[in-house]
Amino acid sequence: MLKRRQESKLMIVLFMAALAGAGLATALSYKPHQLLHADGRYAADLPTLRGKLSDLIRICRELDSCILDHMVARSELIAWRNKFIYQVFQASGAVNVAVGKDNWLYFLNPSSTTEALGLSPFSEADLDLWCRGVEARAERLRLKGRKFVLVIGPSKEEIYPEYLAASLRRAVGGVSRLEQLTERLKQRDKVKVVDLRPTLLAHKGEAPLYFKTDTHWNGLGSYYAYCELLRALQADFPALKPLPLSGTVGVAMEGESESAAGKGPVGGDLSRMLGLDRDRLMSEDLKIRFPEPCHWRLVGPDGSLSKARALSIAEHMRPVDTTGDTNGPRLLMLRDSYAIALVPLLAEHFSKSAFLWQRQLPADIVEKEKPDVVVWEFVQRALYEDLNWESELRQVEPVALPGASKVLVFGAEPPPSAVKARGAKVLFNGGTFLQFAKGDGFVEVPLPSLAAEPLLSLKWRLCQNGDNGLNVEVETVDGKFIKLFSRSGAEVWRLPVNAKKLRLKHSDAPCMVEVGEFSIYRP
Repeated sequence: MLKRRQESKLMIVLFMAALAGAGLATALSYKPHQLLHADGRYAADLPTLRGKLSDLIRICRELDSCILDHMVARSELIAWRNKFIYQVFQASGAVNVAVGKDNWLYFLNPSSTTEALGLSPFSEADLDLWCRGVEARAERLRLKGRKFVLVIGPSKEEIYPEYLAASLRRAVGGVSRLEQLTERLKQRDKVKVVDLRPTLLAHKGEAPLYFKTDTHWNGLGSYYAYCELLRALQADFPALKPLPLSGTVGVAMEGESESAAGKGPVGGDLSRMLGLDRDRLMSEDLKIRFPEPCHWRLVGPDGSLSKARALSIAEHMRPVDTTGDTNGPRLLMLRDSYAIALVPLLAEHFSKSAFLWQRQLPADIVEKEKPDVVVWEFVQRALYEDLNWESELRQVEPVALPGASKVLVFGAEPPPSAVKARGAKVLFNGGTFLQFAKGDGFVEVPLPSLAAEPLLSLKWRLCQNGDNGLNVEVETVDGKFIKLFSRSGAEVWRLPVNAKKLRLKHSDAPCMVEVGEFSIYRP
């Protein structure tokens, strides 16, 4: 009896020691914001403590999730489980990975799955918001004399649906958000959008353009995307011509950290989620060869130049600056992981390139980089993200600000070169939106030099309340004013050649009027 009690106590001690050891090892190996490859997500971090008793349930729930995510050997255990399920049942043990035909793997999350099936198209309101948001970004850049191009990287299931499981085939009549946005932007014809689907579909029979075990296109797929993008830019920059291929070579794709540690090639991000990156699920990358020499170089934080080389994921997450063809234009590219393979291709053609892993376009970045063209690239599934378009639209579209006397919503300098519009030479199109609420005071709009253009016209439109009048005062160099009264869309001809600025004042105090689209041109 005594021996049995001693054995029981020993078992309890060993069990508690094992729990304590596992807990200590988990605590020592804890890393905040840790990526869980087997899940394709970031591990839960320690809960925030606010000192409120009402938060106790939340804290316990978040602490439980944190411990489970950071448990020692968690990834290994999940990998063994997934390997067993795949090898025995030819199925996926991960909720975010689908096993297709011929060992093709696909990323399964709500956005990718519903996009692949065409089950969650844009609502009309959301589609309009996206179009207006993209157009607002393009308009901001146009008013600064800069070009803008939108390019969306198609998901693998968009180009290779034939390898998907039958349960993931697109529904009859289903439409993807990529199709909706691309077609609507082309119809509105205010933004240059590059549709990569036709060229990728046309070349996919030559060789695989996407990794079998990864979510991204391979070297050859990125090359065809690069060619299509440069063709779209040639209308404004004729010298931008794609480099010809001198050949391709197939190599096993290598993981960043594993290759650096000398452990050999590994599979793609999807096979890592399954824990099968070191087994038979390997990706072959069709690396591309170009004629030598390569001119582009990386620009370090201190301005030093280094030879062209492959960048790690961590380096790509930070701003990447390059220098290339000294006669080329300047490029600013907003991008994601789909553009990793595009960086060395594009960098060759531009005198200065800045590649930023982000979606927003702050004005200070544009002023710092002074690009000739801004390219915005993102993967197809990002069409399900909330990009907070309202902040972007406020910079271009009129915004109701109740109680405001007068508000300058957006102002711009004249474009550097004249353009043709309705048979007239446009000298200034500020895209300025002014807002009047009470009719008192005035707002000034600076004018370019008009001395060389004696016959000029001023035109504007009222964005709302178009029947209300507007007083326009043109101030000359000697300080005198010419007062004019107009209605919506009216024109004032023969502005004085020595005009210096334009003052606008709403004449009906009770009504708010939004004014925009000022143009001064020679008829």
